[in-house]
Amino acid sequence: MVAAFFVVIAIGLTYAVFHLQMVPMNTTSVPEALKLPPPPTVEEYQQEVRSVFGPFLQQAVNVNSQNLAAVDSVFTDLVVKTQDRLLRVRVPSKSEQPAHLSFVLLLEQWKRALGGSRADQDQVSRATQEVLAASPWLTQ
Repeated sequence: MVAAFFVVIAIGLTYAVFHLQMVPMNTTSVPEALKLPPPPTVEEYQQEVRSVFGPFLQQAVNVNSQNLAAVDSVFTDLVVKTQDRLLRVRVPSKSEQPAHLSFVLLLEQWKRALGGSRADQDQVSRATQEVLAASPWLTQ
């Protein structure tokens, strides 16, 4: 019984070795469907970020640390959805990555502030103004 098991294993290994040597490896390139499209231009990127980030920014200017506790769940949902959408935006170059990261992190700070973080509540309005000052193209 044990001998038969080893014979089957030996035959299987022999077949595998023979098959791998005789059959050429498939070295085709990545299928077209799996290739990424070219990165967007800076102008295309900025347009997409404005369309994603704009609705949030329009609402955020009306919220300050005093009325933050009274914000409804619609704004909270907007923050979460905006961050999710920003994370899917393709960034065209390394020069745009720091700004994009600051947008995503700003939205994370908004989420914490809306969740009750007192430190974030005190700083989130100022942080929003800093991001807008650093990227004036957001409000064009």
